Amino acid sequence: MSRAFSKKPASKRVGFGASDNDEPIVITAQQVWNKALSLQGRREHSRTELIQKLSQFGASQEQIEDVLSRLVEYSLQSDDRFAESLVRSQLLRGRGQRSIKHVLQQRGLDAEHPALIEQTADIDWEQRALELLLRRFGTELSRDMNDKARYIRFFAVSWLFDGASTYSYEASVKRKSTDR
Repeated sequence: MSRAFSKKPASKRVGFGASDNDEPIVITAQQVWNKALSLQGRREHSRTELIQKLSQFGASQEQIEDVLSRLVEYSLQSDDRFAESLVRSQLLRGRGQRSIKHVLQQRGLDAEHPALIEQTADIDWEQRALELLLRRFGTELSRDMNDKARYIRFFAVSWLFDGASTYSYEASVKRKSTDR
């Protein structure tokens, strides 16, 4: 009994009633294709992610390359489309450029991908940092050093560029003092 979508690699799978002496289960090209379609159907994947996941599934390198070329041919897999989607989702989560570059590299794409440059060209990072700071900590920002350290740690976690935290904090404090 072959399981096409088992989470175990092919070398670890054992069919019903099989013993340890049996040959490992061979994955067919159709099973690899079905697995790739299943993965792409859930969400967009980069080429690198698909290679990794299909390798874990137990597919051979030849099968993986064949499936990936067919996916690209049918426009079912595109690294550019994946990068655009990833950048857009990271921007919506409030991430900064450094964070997005890091995620792109983790997913096997170039950190300076055109999608990143295109979608972040018009962003005023200082204003975005200020909005993020006010949304997270409210409109009354404290001048206390402990609170300032907390604000800076928050920016470090959200991976906005280095000057954003100090700039946003100082700008918001100045704005508050001129409002009074």
